Order: sequence, then C-alpha cells, then structure tokens
Amino acid sequence: MGYTVGRLLDEIGSDELTEWQAFALLEPFGGTVDDLRAGLAPAAALNLNRAEGKEPISALAFFPWHDKEPEPEPEPASPEEVARAWRELLNRGKA
Repeated sequence: MGYTVGRLLDEIGSDELTEWQAFALLEPFGGTVDDLRAGLAPAAALNLNRAEGKEPISALAFFPWHDKEPEPEPEPASPEEVARAWRELLNRGKA
C-alpha cells in the first residue's frame, strides 16, 4: 500500500511531525541533498584537475534543474483583494 498524507497523519501525531520538520532544518534530506551528494565526487575530480585561475565547479552543476534561481513567492493578497476576487467569481454569468 502506498504512503499518503492522510495515512501519515493517521499514524503520527503533530508533535512527531513537528520534530521531523525541526530535524530536516538541522539535517536536510531529500532529492536536493541526494543530488548534492551524487555531485560531490565528480566536482572534486574536476576541481582537483582544473586549470589554475579557473573557477571551481559546484556539485550541483551536474544537475541542470538546480541552475535556476527560485522564483520569488508572490505577495499574499489582502483580505479586500480576496473578497473582490470571490465576488467577481460568484457574479459571473449573472445578468
């Protein structure tokens, strides 16, 4: 059986989930960290043999999906903007 958010929440409490979140801040894990680890050996080999004065290569350089700068999060809408958007949505099609 697959693991889902619902099953997770059924099996652990919010206190344990909070502890895992705190642990992840101290000791990150997941895809990005795995990519970093996988890129360390090739980056070290290239950096040991790079020409003098040439910029060192990052371990994440081997994973092009990490090249992009993260997009900034949009500013949250004000309560007035949310209310206006809902009014517009609910009033569509009314004559």
